[in-house]
Amino acid sequence: MSKFLYLRGLAAVGVVAGIAAGCSSGSQSGSATTPSTASTASTSTPNGGSGNTASAPGITPATVTVGNVSTVGGPVPGLFKGAQVGARAYFDYLNSQGGIYGRKLQLDTADDAFSGTQNKAQTIALLPHVFAFVGSFSLFDNEGGAAIPPTVANVSNSLNVSTVELPNTFSPAPTMPGYATGALLWFKQHYPTAVLHVGALVGDIPPVPTSWSFEQHAMETVGYKITTVENYSPAQASFTSDVISMQQAGVQMVVLDQADGASIARFLDAMQQQNFHPALVTSGGVAYTGNFIHQAGESAAEMVISDQRQALYLGTDASAVPEVATFDTWVQKSSPGFVPDIFTLFGWSSAMLFAQALKAAGQNPTQANLLAQLGKITYFDANGLQAPSDPANKGPQTAWLFARVVNGKWVRWNSPATGYLSEGTFVKFPGG
Repeated sequence: MSKFLYLRGLAAVGVVAGIAAGCSSGSQSGSATTPSTASTASTSTPNGGSGNTASAPGITPATVTVGNVSTVGGPVPGLFKGAQVGARAYFDYLNSQGGIYGRKLQLDTADDAFSGTQNKAQTIALLPHVFAFVGSFSLFDNEGGAAIPPTVANVSNSLNVSTVELPNTFSPAPTMPGYATGALLWFKQHYPTAVLHVGALVGDIPPVPTSWSFEQHAMETVGYKITTVENYSPAQASFTSDVISMQQAGVQMVVLDQADGASIARFLDAMQQQNFHPALVTSGGVAYTGNFIHQAGESAAEMVISDQRQALYLGTDASAVPEVATFDTWVQKSSPGFVPDIFTLFGWSSAMLFAQALKAAGQNPTQANLLAQLGKITYFDANGLQAPSDPANKGPQTAWLFARVVNGKWVRWNSPATGYLSEGTFVKFPGG
């Protein structure tokens, strides 16, 4: 099982997707550092010029070391390894250009092994040695997040709202209690009958059920009718009974936003075995992975519409979105053979957000000044790699694009060649 992209539910929830807030265009006063800007970030000698005198944990005249606590080991080996790969790849990219003010960026990583206790313990162990935390990813980020003093920045895509709401947490795609309605309204317009007969597959592992409650509330707010919700455990291998349950309930729209890619592939296989072909199947960005087409099979993969808040980072958008080419190139340079996933992108964008603020903090940054600069970034899109967000004000993403598998390849579908669609609003969850 895995819980991968349980972000849309959360990150746009978006397990990967949803999230939401600063969508359309708007002011870009805090726009992300561009590659050309990053290339000029080094303003002192590689070994640290005489002006590099900043003093704080994790910083020397020649280096800035940050921490990352992610789930790599445990019952699902490699679960969020991509978060560390992505952050390190972006730092390698910047370091190839001289770093920031001559300081090379270093990532000190730890593995919580799918344990909240370990997440907290590993975070505390890193604290005396790091300037900030960057790109961490874990279902248990609430444990470690609460252990980080308010004077130390945590620039990570946190899944738990309690962590996101901490004043020292800055996420490239903030997860807030609620859900964006843009794609939901599009589906309602184009599949008006299907949205009245909705079935959802939801992973039974925190914080996924919470994420689903945000999405379900938004669906019902705009007129969807939820017919059945099938919960599954991390170790579940067969989804035949879940598929049959949806068939018997008359489901016409299957929502797979709150599941991981491998489980979605198995669910689609069970759908084909049971000859279950609803009018609409959505994945909220979860199915957009490097091995999904292989896992699901091309015909099954073509059933899915992915409404996601990231560019087609597996390569399709490389010519239209330069940051995709940079991302793909440096992931391979940093971790040869690694197939990037959504968590790799989150690690990269978190590192980019951190670097933007670190550069703005000046040649001799302090932890307080870093936090101050993060608090000024009100528009961030990772140079087009993701839909816009407002890190400073914890504003989630609301823009999105559609992707589908055509002839064995993920492509944009009913979406602009570059950029994102931006309609709808962000529906806050009651009490959130």
